[in-house]
Amino acid sequence: MLPKENRLKNSKDFQNTYTKGRFSSSKQLTLRFAKNKNPNVSSFGFAVGKKYSKTAVGRNRAKRILRSAIFSLKQDIIPGFCLIICINKLTVEKKISVVEITSELRDLLKKCNLLK
Repeated sequence: MLPKENRLKNSKDFQNTYTKGRFSSSKQLTLRFAKNKNPNVSSFGFAVGKKYSKTAVGRNRAKRILRSAIFSLKQDIIPGFCLIICINKLTVEKKISVVEITSELRDLLKKCNLLK
């Protein structure tokens, strides 16, 4: 589980990241990021919509996989950013795995120059 300081919880924080931030996408993931108020800590949010899965079980499973991927990459991410990770609808047809999502997220963060 991510510590409280590493979580985006307020809808205001999500809105700021969506409106003022930049985004990049890959085959399965979309990353939105913006500068954080606290330069020492990065905050993470996860967005999995009903287009991904109609059932809450499927959406929650996707969020758990995204959280575990971020947890393993957290120490390598440059602090001071708000990041929102979205999973694309294309991933529904096949089963997603933690290893696959982690490697794709690492590539996406590298592409955005957010890794140390």
